[in-house]
Amino acid sequence: MTFAAGAALTADSDIRWGDGLIEDEGWAALPSDQPGRWSYRNASGSCTAAFRGGVLGDAGGMDDREATDALIEHQSGGDFLGQDWLTDGEFLRYGGEGSGVEHRQFSYTFNEVGYFMAARAFVEADYSVWVTVTCEGEPVSPVVQEVLSKNFIAVDE
Repeated sequence: MTFAAGAALTADSDIRWGDGLIEDEGWAALPSDQPGRWSYRNASGSCTAAFRGGVLGDAGGMDDREATDALIEHQSGGDFLGQDWLTDGEFLRYGGEGSGVEHRQFSYTFNEVGYFMAARAFVEADYSVWVTVTCEGEPVSPVVQEVLSKNFIAVDE
């Protein structure tokens, strides 16, 4: 699902994460008391993957791509390094027959601490999804590849 295709969604569209780590022996669930948020720690204990799915809120006339960039800037807070660091990526799409769900992402490593965030806003459906992966003392890129390969987004239009 491209950013442009998101404009065809409606408020009744159903969007949700498919949790691919829930039964993965290489990941352990962490407690969460916030609805729509869940996290896992990898077996080595050096990386965490945190997920969120929920209401987007007022997007102020933005399209999906613009709202996604604003979402990343807001959610990453002090970890956000600026628009120049954002790149395009893709979540796996459940039932998408090889197609994905476009997202925006950024990543950096500083002093052996890696940070990655990917997000997608669906303005017409008033919904958003994002994932952050952080690693300390372990390269973040291979862990991100694993996390993204095991989790998908379901979009029922």
